[in-house]
Amino acid sequence: MTLAPSWTRAQEAREWLSRGQAHFERQEFEQAAEAFERATEAAPDEAEPHFLLGLTYARLRDYPRAAAALLNARDRDPDLEGLPRELGVALYRIESYEAAAEALEGAVELEPDNAVARYYLGLARYQLGEYQAAIEELARARELEPEFTTAVTLYTGLAWFRAGRYREARDSFARLVTASPGSEEANLARRYLETIEERLRGPKRWSLQASAGVEYNDNVTTSAVETITGEPDVAAVFTVSAEVKPLLTPTWEAALDYNFFLTVYEELKAQNIEAHTPGLTLAFKQGPWEFGLRYAFDYIYLSSSRDGLLRIQNLSPTVSVLATPTLYTQVRYRFQDKDFFTSPDRTGTNNGVGITQYVFFDGGKGYVSGTYRYELENTRSPDFDYQGHRPSLSLRLPLPLEVRFDLNLEYYVKQFRHIDSTAGNQRHDERWGFSTRFSRPVAAPLRLTLEYSYTNNHSTIRSFTYRENIVGLNLTASF
Repeated sequence: MTLAPSWTRAQEAREWLSRGQAHFERQEFEQAAEAFERATEAAPDEAEPHFLLGLTYARLRDYPRAAAALLNARDRDPDLEGLPRELGVALYRIESYEAAAEALEGAVELEPDNAVARYYLGLARYQLGEYQAAIEELARARELEPEFTTAVTLYTGLAWFRAGRYREARDSFARLVTASPGSEEANLARRYLETIEERLRGPKRWSLQASAGVEYNDNVTTSAVETITGEPDVAAVFTVSAEVKPLLTPTWEAALDYNFFLTVYEELKAQNIEAHTPGLTLAFKQGPWEFGLRYAFDYIYLSSSRDGLLRIQNLSPTVSVLATPTLYTQVRYRFQDKDFFTSPDRTGTNNGVGITQYVFFDGGKGYVSGTYRYELENTRSPDFDYQGHRPSLSLRLPLPLEVRFDLNLEYYVKQFRHIDSTAGNQRHDERWGFSTRFSRPVAAPLRLTLEYSYTNNHSTIRSFTYRENIVGLNLTASF
């Protein structure tokens, strides 16, 4: 009588195992997972139900649960056939690379001719920075299973690239582009080939860009001093950007740059703006990390009268990390010391901190990014003290015929901290807007750009409420 409950639970476990295996064979993985879960409850000390549950979660791409179930199976029977391989793959998928490599080493010892075990061991070695070992394992995986050729060639090139062996990396990427020209892997390989050619030629130490265009603005506004004319006008717009890098090594970089901006309105001459911005940037690179410090000096004035409008000193340290070839994160702090010539009450300081996350696609040609910035401005007059919140989203999308589409969405809230001395109430601004841009190379080194932007600013002080539409067309030369 005392053996009946144990026998009943064992029979129940076998029944759930049988049901789960039937669902698994029919690729009904959710039903299979439920059945195997019931089997583990009925026979918690048996390895097989945990193992089959792990396999099922892996088919469902629920790798954290797959790894947990397979670890439970290993605790009960480490010699279960196929367990080290399946566990290693699941651990790799949850980015537990050291544990994955350990499990996969055991799998390779037991199954030296198993291509999957060799392939994932090579990937784990790559992620751990053991590039030579990764290349050897990946090569063996390709010999055992030719279907791995595309992925193996890509990661072999990446391993050579990370190891600084650019010629070997170039050979791998070139083979991949030739063998699979339309694949995503080939698009990424082309991007790396461009980088490799630049590095083999030696780094370029200078750049120059100039543009000229025309724009129509239905409500000309000078945002720096919040001058809202309410009048439309057409302007010619000119920009120049130049940069030289006197220091450029694999770990250190120093750059001197200069930026120029000029608007020339047809009617509203008093709103013509001219801006000069020299700057200095110092960066240190270590692996995927980059630490930067930038100083820039903005001098902006009304070009029609040559009267100074605004002077800004900017200091901005940054920390960036390229976590994967498609994920790039940057954290930035910015300090500004502002000196307004025509509106001295606005003179003061601005402290801001922000984070931007990029997700690249199409071999790095396109991306989606999200940014959040917080600002705190303290000015000579309490009327202009505020704290700001500024989230934004950006998209760059490569289109056919070499057209590039850019979209930016931004929401900007300014919470002023004091009662306005003129209006008698506390100011609160909410500004949202978007900009779109289509650009295409027309003939080297020229690119033609059509752009449109919309801004809607609502303020509790009515005189600061406005809407603005700008349409522009410009031609840019890059060297």
